[in-house]
Amino acid sequence: YYQDGKEDVYKIIYDKLYESIYRNISSVYLITKDFRRYKEILEEAIKLDFNFAKVRKAAMLLQENKLKKEALELVGVNKRDIVDSIIFSSLIEIWNNKFDNVKNKLDFIFESKLDNDYFIKMLLFLEQKNLILSYFESKEHGGYLKDKYGLLYYATLILTNNIEDVHLKIPKEVIPTVNHIVEEIKDKNIFYNQPSKEE
Repeated sequence: YYQDGKEDVYKIIYDKLYESIYRNISSVYLITKDFRRYKEILEEAIKLDFNFAKVRKAAMLLQENKLKKEALELVGVNKRDIVDSIIFSSLIEIWNNKFDNVKNKLDFIFESKLDNDYFIKMLLFLEQKNLILSYFESKEHGGYLKDKYGLLYYATLILTNNIEDVHLKIPKEVIPTVNHIVEEIKDKNIFYNQPSKEE
């Protein structure tokens, strides 16, 4: 696959297409909720060293609060600057109490201005309420984040208990929704405070 010291372009294209096929098949199994086949296809793709499969398996382990160290190893080899990969690798690093370069990664994620609802919730589930509050109150990201994720902002204010009369700041019509979000976060805090299942 090498010609004159350079990797063959056809090999690169073939590898990308092959990885794309695995990615698409795994997506179909995920969408159709065939989790057994989804897990099997991820394992096959990991054996072929496809990064997407490593990130997806690590994300699945995070959701299940299982095998923290394995999840960290899976994302540790992932060096791609793709926002989805950075989102999951950041969450898994924080889940494992690894905070190296966390500010740079979070800045990159929030600057992408993608839908970060899941990311913010997961950080709150992992009890990073003060970290999230610092982003809601930052000059660089605060305005955008408060506008787009107002309900999560209000929930973060309640969870951090550092603002007097927080309920006066929350519009009455959204208080039940915000309270529901706070309860969901508290339930997930309990879930993620349990030791990870290291099977």
